[in-house]
Amino acid sequence: MNLMRGWMLVVALLCASEGWAQTTPSPCQAGADAKPCDAQVGRVIHIVAFGGSNTYGKNLPRGDAYPAQLERLLRSDGFDVEVRNEGTNGQTTAEALSRVDAAVPEGTDIVIFQPGGNDTRYNARRPLASRGNTEDNIVAVVQRLQARKIGVIVSGNAAKQQAVAPLGVPTVDELSHLAPLEEYQVDGQHLTPKGYGVVAQALRPIVEQLIRQRLAAP
Repeated sequence: MNLMRGWMLVVALLCASEGWAQTTPSPCQAGADAKPCDAQVGRVIHIVAFGGSNTYGKNLPRGDAYPAQLERLLRSDGFDVEVRNEGTNGQTTAEALSRVDAAVPEGTDIVIFQPGGNDTRYNARRPLASRGNTEDNIVAVVQRLQARKIGVIVSGNAAKQQAVAPLGVPTVDELSHLAPLEEYQVDGQHLTPKGYGVVAQALRPIVEQLIRQRLAAP
């Protein structure tokens, strides 16, 4: 019987590890200088950064990628948040569509979706995608997240922003375009830790607006 209970505990822990961990939120302050989380005491906001290598933070420690830096900024502003890095180097929009459900666990409040430019980079692993296919995949990802009542922010060029405009989601430019050229790595595509800090700062007010909307919802 004890052995059976032990196995049941292991299975439960493994299943829980796929979703958001049960965390104890920090206390909110009261009064004129109240923290933003006063709107809903005990509410942790779960954010997933979902995208390609500029989400992952290629060639850098995870703590230097923009999701980790954004989490630190949001916490410094008084929000109880967890930002999960679900970036994948080389991810295409077709691959994003195929893995979005697995990458974004139940309980997620906000997704920052960075489709990236890998659809235009042919290799033996994948065919070259057309612009139409790319935009269709991006729209499908956003719609799937919206169907789950998840707030979405999309990072992309003008064509990608135009594709999701009917869905009413906030958008920003390609992540790498948010930082100055001097903060690019030597490959000319990915950013330095300081560059990803610029990205986190640019996303900060947009994410915080969505957080307030989530906290204010009944």
